Amino acid sequence: MFYTTRLLSAFTLIAVFCFAQSTTWSLAFGGVDAPTCSNYAPGSVALTSGTMTFTYDASIARLALEVTNTSSTQPGFTTPLVSAIRFNVPTEAVTGMQLVSQTAAAGGPADFGFTFDPDIRVNPNPNATKLNCFGSFNAALTSASPINGTLMNASATNYSGTGHCLGSVTFLFDVTGPGVKWVTAGAFAQSLSSGNGSGAGKVQAAMKTQGMTDGTVSLSEEIGYAGGCAPVAYATGQNWPGGHMDLYMSGGPGCGGCLVVSLTPPPTFVGGVFWDIGYPFFELLDGVTNGITHGGQLFVLPVDIPNMASLVGLNLYFSTVLYNPTTGGIYVSQNFSVTFVAAPL
Repeated sequence: MFYTTRLLSAFTLIAVFCFAQSTTWSLAFGGVDAPTCSNYAPGSVALTSGTMTFTYDASIARLALEVTNTSSTQPGFTTPLVSAIRFNVPTEAVTGMQLVSQTAAAGGPADFGFTFDPDIRVNPNPNATKLNCFGSFNAALTSASPINGTLMNASATNYSGTGHCLGSVTFLFDVTGPGVKWVTAGAFAQSLSSGNGSGAGKVQAAMKTQGMTDGTVSLSEEIGYAGGCAPVAYATGQNWPGGHMDLYMSGGPGCGGCLVVSLTPPPTFVGGVFWDIGYPFFELLDGVTNGITHGGQLFVLPVDIPNMASLVGLNLYFSTVLYNPTTGGIYVSQNFSVTFVAAPL
């Protein structure tokens, strides 16, 4: 881990506590420009597409992940079947995950195996969390069979295997770790892969699909989601006067930016663009990101909380703002709202 420190005013030396809240973030996979590791032969399997929707309830540390197969049902082509799903968690904030249930919208039943690795920056990394050129992920869901019992577009008519889940599958996870009160759905959805491979450290999530040609030869394709600078903001630690907290900023390779705080609820509109932070806001931490979620550099601001009872009840809002110098795009993370609480007796 690499730390970046700054001279902070007394205003910035404050404790944070995430209000109980439910947040949602969606990723859409597919299109001709989508990152892939291996591709279907032309004219054999239809175009792969799908969505992952993350919903996180901080009040009970419960993550819901809905995965939908929206792959093409073009006549004359086999519709791809989703057989594996990969995503990540906020580094050091989430250290444990347990799959509680999995439910298909129709068909099924869903029967995906689950593997979790809390820190993919260090070896060993279970082979089950890797996905070809995209590297390793914290969370891996894999169907028992590459063809039977997978996730299929509910409208498909040309497909292989039996017992498929139709349309979507919703997975529920119980989450543990020192930052479960200070993470959001966006922090899960935007965290990056790590390890070896041309796509490692560049994609937030990925899925593997299976297809058949002439009903005899099994084919596969890995497709990832790589959207913008992937900004993430979250925290860990003790949320009371006299305690200690770490504030985290992460994002994609080559993007510069800062972690900001505001006393005002979002949104702010800058140049007609929605920013999920209130105005005015103040910079706490800056740096140039380099695949920093899992790619080798994680920006962390350690904060010793002043032992001041007057801080209790103060509301705050945090976000990461990143800029891509190549495209000129500005990306703002999902914010987490905060307030001081009294120290435990």
